[in-house]
Amino acid sequence: MIVPMKSLTLLCLASEREATLEALREWGVLHLVSVRAPEGKDVEQARARRTNVKRALDALPENEGTASSGEPADLMVERILGVLDETRKCREERESLLQERARLAPYGTFDPQAIAALAKKGVHVRLFHANAGHRVDAPDGVAIQILREDKSGVYFAAIGREPISLDAHEFRMPELPLSELDRRLGDLDARIAASEKLLQQRAGDAGLLKKYALDAEDAVRFLEAREGMGTEASLAYLRGFCPADSVEALRASAARHGWGLVLSEPEGDEVPTLIRNPRWVQPIKAVLDFMGVLPGYREIDTNAAFLLFLSIFFAIIVGDAGYGLIFMGLTFAARRKMPKAPAYPFRLLYIMSFCTVLWGTVTGTWFGAGALPTFL
Repeated sequence: MIVPMKSLTLLCLASEREATLEALREWGVLHLVSVRAPEGKDVEQARARRTNVKRALDALPENEGTASSGEPADLMVERILGVLDETRKCREERESLLQERARLAPYGTFDPQAIAALAKKGVHVRLFHANAGHRVDAPDGVAIQILREDKSGVYFAAIGREPISLDAHEFRMPELPLSELDRRLGDLDARIAASEKLLQQRAGDAGLLKKYALDAEDAVRFLEAREGMGTEASLAYLRGFCPADSVEALRASAARHGWGLVLSEPEGDEVPTLIRNPRWVQPIKAVLDFMGVLPGYREIDTNAAFLLFLSIFFAIIVGDAGYGLIFMGLTFAARRKMPKAPAYPFRLLYIMSFCTVLWGTVTGTWFGAGALPTFL
């Protein structure tokens, strides 16, 4: 069911903003709405820290058998980000070298320094590319050497004693020969592989970083709540929503801490939705979470009806009691294999499997055969 909410405004001394938020965080039943945009140096630093932790955590491969490094979490993040930055630089340089290699490959292996040395002695060597079928006329005193010819055209070198100008696209001389490009590409591949190995070795740090990521997220929310509070002179205030059944506890807490409290009926469309389902309806959460569906505060909660009709329709579609038993057995095996996973998805599978067995029994269908008598 959708829990009724109350809109609230809470006032405290500006000097007690953090203490007030700490008390509310421990109480844990308020949905806060920022009075002003939560900005500031502390907020930006906390957001940057959260982003860095998430980057580090996302970079670690899943390997439960790897032991943790035992380092402090902030040092773990720093080292992992260092590896990621190194890998990024290597990949960017590798991509640049690959593009240069592809540009240079049709002309083969040569030493650009040797060509520059020939130019100082009065021998000019230029590299060109002409489209297929395009005739290139070499002027007197210029020799043409075909280096490669394919569907994209002709790659050739022009050699002469005077500066050379041809009706073709001149190739810009590279800084490095093809052999040096290959050597550098090999070094970059080795560095990238070493970085990936380091990340693999740190897979055991994922558990600690997950907790650290939760702390970083909590810090961001706390600072956003603090900076999002309104201030007037020596007072600070916040706005939000509270479940109606927690109002009396909130009043008692406000009296104990010396807060001012104003409660009213919620208005507008920004009211959050809090759903508390009976235990037997909770399995439908697996489907709703997958679909990303949540009713609005002023809408009707159809979770119970959805669970009922989904189970019936699933049973009718499968329509076989034997298959229902197989589903039930597979669900039991999966639950045994994943004991730490949330229980509600497995309860949903049990319900749908049981409904399938019941429907197949009623219709007399077992493993596609109607050997047993029906009850319809």
